[in-house]
Amino acid sequence: MAMTFPNDRVRADEEPAAASGVMVQRIVDGDRAAEAELVARYARGVRLIISRASSDRSAIDDLCQETFRITLEKVRRGDVRDPSRLAGFICSLARNLVVDHFRRTHELRASPSFQTRRIRRRIRWTCCWLENVRPRRGRSLPSLVQNAIDRYC
Repeated sequence: MAMTFPNDRVRADEEPAAASGVMVQRIVDGDRAAEAELVARYARGVRLIISRASSDRSAIDDLCQETFRITLEKVRRGDVRDPSRLAGFICSLARNLVVDHFRRTHELRASPSFQTRRIRRRIRWTCCWLENVRPRRGRSLPSLVQNAIDRYC
């Protein structure tokens, strides 16, 4: 049963099944106002779900935008099986995107890219090479370092 609030507003997690079904049908029919209504209705809850996992505002904004982009794509294609459970669908999608985001972020930190590994190898090699090199007359160690970096990085 839906709870009503001032101005007859309905909480998103307790909305009547018929209202979400009608909204989904309007979106499928191409009604842009229904899309804006969906975003306005669920934006606060999605932002809350995502902000519980991250305090990075740009990540929160990106994940909110991605949640609604995917939601609208799926609704337009008719991939939402049960329109009466739209709120649960959106919440699950937001949680899954948060998990995926942190999984990818962790993998990037744990496994540097090929380019980064290659640069690190070159710097290590250059440092080993410099340990065995004695500066010649007229060449300082900083100039040798700069030449090595220019040549190998």
